[in-house]
Amino acid sequence: MRARVLAASPWERVRALDWEGIGGQLEERGFAVTEDVLDEGECAELAARVARMS
Repeated sequence: MRARVLAASPWERVRALDWEGIGGQLEERGFAVTEDVLDEGECAELAARVARMS
């Protein structure tokens, strides 16, 4: 497991993604792989929120 600190907010991380490169990957392969956008804690929080909505 990678231990990396994600300093910017999730929204800032999404905005900073290489969207041109992502678009190229989608066109070429039908899917794209990005850098980390959420850390482990943010993923858990999002999953918990989704679970509460179900």
